[in-house]
Amino acid sequence: MSPASDAAIVDLPYGHRDDPEGLEGLAALAARWIAATPDGSLREELGWHTRHRLEAHVSSFSYWTAMGDLGRLAGHYESRFGGPATRQLAGLREAQTRLLRNRSGNLYLRMLDTIETAASGKVHCGPLGDVESMARVSAEDVKEYLDRCRETGIDVHYASGASLGPVVHRSDAANPWRGGLVTAPVPGETSARVAVRLPLRADTLPDGALPLLVESLGTGAEGRLIRLLRGARGLAYGVAALSWDEGAGGASVGGYALVDPGRVAETATLLLDVVREALCQPVSAELADAAVRCRTLLLVQADEPFGAVADRRRRARGELPLGRLAEAVAERAEEGLDLGVPDSAPPAVAVTGEVRPDQLSRLESLT
Repeated sequence: MSPASDAAIVDLPYGHRDDPEGLEGLAALAARWIAATPDGSLREELGWHTRHRLEAHVSSFSYWTAMGDLGRLAGHYESRFGGPATRQLAGLREAQTRLLRNRSGNLYLRMLDTIETAASGKVHCGPLGDVESMARVSAEDVKEYLDRCRETGIDVHYASGASLGPVVHRSDAANPWRGGLVTAPVPGETSARVAVRLPLRADTLPDGALPLLVESLGTGAEGRLIRLLRGARGLAYGVAALSWDEGAGGASVGGYALVDPGRVAETATLLLDVVREALCQPVSAELADAAVRCRTLLLVQADEPFGAVADRRRRARGELPLGRLAEAVAERAEEGLDLGVPDSAPPAVAVTGEVRPDQLSRLESLT
């Protein structure tokens, strides 16, 4: 590693979906070990900012400092790759268990896990695993994970200067779309979170189309979903679009709403109708406005402390930098959207919270 810049991203080539069966949460525990410096200096010293993102197939650590001393990262990682002792792992597991407990109480995250299960047909317990799987992770397992990362190759990206190491991609292409309905009742919960999700055909998805589609559906106070479900129908307390872009594993789009349990089926039906209708949109003022909002969000991201180094990482991974992606969004708005869903691909529908029997048959008919 080199102190060539004031920002860096270090990518370990295995994420939470690479965890061995029965050891779910391994990558997350290893990430906590790497982030937990003995003296906290990388986080607490004046000018340092850090961020970690555990993705499906990469564990990504970002660093920014106003002091130009990124050379210290090399020593930090060398000290971490020896792996934790059993006693140290126990402390990591305890902290991770607290995080898992907080996560399990977050009904929005539980909804995302449930819609993932509906889409893939595989039970998804989240990137942290669960208490039982974490308990099975040993210090040797963490050491083997770190050794495997070194053998495969670790990417290091600097805001200025070359990216180092091979860029390793693994996708979910081998996991076909399943779709269907999954419900997750929550005792004591008197509301319901409804989510829907549709896969998108890659051959109909040019650069910039997915973020434009999502913004036209709505991620904030504007968009089709909030206008129809909250404004026109008064169905939802909260509503927004969702998207998933997993490279070769495929992209998908959907939406969610927080609703009264008696209106779950009606809401799911309307969510699917609105998302399907939004896939094909002619050039319009509505689409142009969505493009302006989307481009603004992308350019704000590019101007954040990690923006420059994140763009270098995107280029190294064969992805569009944020500025070029913003341009692509504007181009799509000038052409209109014409996206498709694979033939015979049923939607994924998920309900988290109170699930009433009278709603189930209507929900099942959607998939």
